[in-house]
Amino acid sequence: MDGKRVKYANPIRLYLVISLIHFFLMNLYLDGIPSEGKVLGTTVKTDAEVAVLDSLRKDPAMDSLITRNLGTVLSIDSLRADSTTFDLNSNSEEINNWTTIYQMSKADFSLQQIEDSIHNEEKAYISQKFNRQLIKVLKSDQHTLNMFIVKNIPILMFFLLPLYALILKVYFQKRLYINHVVHGLHIHSFVFILLSIYWVTKLLSETAAQAIDFYILLLILTYIYISFKNTYQKKYLTTFFRVFLTGFSYSILLFVGMLLEVLVSLFFY
Repeated sequence: MDGKRVKYANPIRLYLVISLIHFFLMNLYLDGIPSEGKVLGTTVKTDAEVAVLDSLRKDPAMDSLITRNLGTVLSIDSLRADSTTFDLNSNSEEINNWTTIYQMSKADFSLQQIEDSIHNEEKAYISQKFNRQLIKVLKSDQHTLNMFIVKNIPILMFFLLPLYALILKVYFQKRLYINHVVHGLHIHSFVFILLSIYWVTKLLSETAAQAIDFYILLLILTYIYISFKNTYQKKYLTTFFRVFLTGFSYSILLFVGMLLEVLVSLFFY
C-alpha cells in the first residue's frame, strides 16, 4: 500500500474546496434576489406614513410616554387594523412585552426606545437577550436576515458530516467508521459539484435552471445508489432499501440541524 494514497485526492481537502465553491455560488445567486421592498413580509411605508412616524418620534411628550408606559404607544386604530387582536390588559407580562415589541418595531421606533418601553434593563439576562434579539429581527430587512442565516449553512454541514457517517455505520456495521466518513465526504462533494452547476445555470438563466433541476436530482440519486452498491457490495434490492433508509434518516437530521441553525443564527444576529 506504500505510495498508493498519492494517486487519490484527499477527501477532506476535496470536500472543503468544492463546498467553498458551491456555497460561494449559492450566496452569489441568493444575494442577487431583491427584497422587493419588504421587511419580514411587511410592505414599506409611504412617505406620508414615514412623516407621521418621524413627528411622533420627535415629540418629547410621546417619548416620555414611551418610557413610562408599556402599552400606551399602541394606538387603538392600529390594533383594529391588524388581523391579530392583542389583549394589552393580559395578566401575562411577557405577552404584553412581545405585543409592544411587535407594534413598536412595525412603527419604526429605535431599539433603545422599545427597550425602554418594556423596561428591558430590569429583566433577567436571558429575557433581556431574547427581547433584544426579537427587536433586531423584527426591525431587520428580511433579505439581510436571510443571507445571515444562509451564510452559516456551511458550518452546519461541516458538523453534520460526522453524524451522516454515523448513520451509515448504523446500516453498514461491518465497515469501520472512518470508511463511512470518507464515503460521506465523497457523496457530499459530488452533490456540491452538481449543485454548483445548478447555481451557475440559475445565475445565467432561470428558465434553463428549471429545465435541468429534475436531471440534477436524478443524477444525485443515481450516483448515491451506485456509490452504495460499489462501496458496500450489497444486493441490488438491499442497497435500494438502505439508500432509502439512510436518506430518510439524514433528511430528519438535516431538518433538525437547519432548525437549530436558524435559532442559533437569530440568537447571534
